[in-house]
Amino acid sequence: MIYGYIATTIDGYIADEQGNIDFLNDFQNIDCGYDQFIQKIDIIVMGRKTYESIMGFGIDWPYPHQKTWIVTSQTDLKTTDTNVEIWQGDLSTLMQMIRSEEDKNCWILGGGELISSTIALGYMDQLEVYITPVLLGTGIPLFTQQSYAPIKAQKVESNLIDNTITQRIYTF
Repeated sequence: MIYGYIATTIDGYIADEQGNIDFLNDFQNIDCGYDQFIQKIDIIVMGRKTYESIMGFGIDWPYPHQKTWIVTSQTDLKTTDTNVEIWQGDLSTLMQMIRSEEDKNCWILGGGELISSTIALGYMDQLEVYITPVLLGTGIPLFTQQSYAPIKAQKVESNLIDNTITQRIYTF
């Protein structure tokens, strides 16, 4: 399965204009099921900006147990972990390769452009969106503007976590 799992603001932003996710700080003590989610993930795919944001946190690589692909067109991007590889090819080819690995679960970590493209190409199986009660006004949107036909989720679930965060699960 190919999953998305991401937090947004009420107005649909995943980060501010500089890529900061400080709006999440007030919600760190709310259990949104991340520990259970990450345990089932074998492969992670993220864009270059997301990778660089994570590396900017000044922490050890947080996904040492998952094979990670960084999708980028940059030829000079360096990685710090042996389990992290650069993908400069077509996104469809990468998704087909991941789908061919039986019994493997993949997380499209972000950013918004990669999540939008994965959905538009028909590879996203389930997207979990955690909506925080914050308005940023501007920032990096979850869904980027792309040209594709309307896409309808087959199933939608909605839950309120700790009377604060709205969980929406979209199955495609």
